[in-house]
Amino acid sequence: STCSYCKGYGEVESRQGFFAMRTTCPRCNGKGTIIDNPCAKCHGSGLIEQEGQVDIRIPPGIESGTRLRVRSGGEPSPESGDRGDLFCDIVVNEHPIFEREGANLICEVPITFSLAALGGKAEVPTIKGEKLEVDIPAGSQNGDTLRLRKRGLPAVNGRRRGPLLVKLFVEVPKKLTSEYEELLHQLAEIEGANVPEQRESFLKKLKNYVQRVTHPANKQDSD
Repeated sequence: STCSYCKGYGEVESRQGFFAMRTTCPRCNGKGTIIDNPCAKCHGSGLIEQEGQVDIRIPPGIESGTRLRVRSGGEPSPESGDRGDLFCDIVVNEHPIFEREGANLICEVPITFSLAALGGKAEVPTIKGEKLEVDIPAGSQNGDTLRLRKRGLPAVNGRRRGPLLVKLFVEVPKKLTSEYEELLHQLAEIEGANVPEQRESFLKKLKNYVQRVTHPANKQDSD
């Protein structure tokens, strides 16, 4: 029926001195009509709340912070009944093994001291659950990175696939057997007799520094 408060206009007029203001009718909310016997479930709004699930397609390589749009997945309009859109903000959970930088995957693989020194093969996991045998170069240092092409994540909206970056972590044993300790003592003697070039350069710099500190040059008094 016609709203008795605004007489069906949907607006009401109020005056303050010489000024007149028109505002939306507070009773019919601008519709001009009211429902005399509203529905007990929707209270005359024509809408009721329901919980539901919507299936959405997640593209490969998606990153956290991406917003996906589901057309007509939102709430219906009170006037027309047409549904709006549903926006989904994506949060990618952290992986227990891999770190991510865009399409690049980073995996830290522990190796023994002997494997780092002599070289050999090590097993490396992939994001698909496979295990790859990777060649470890002799003389590998802690923190060295091996690059495995096309073993990372796919780029969003592209055919390119990023690499898997294998970061080597040389493990030093905390508990040594007597045999292991004896071998390390032998290795230490060999290392003392054959000092690598980089360490030899450092030792020379250290020796010169100590000499300057302990035996400073005599300073001549200036006239």
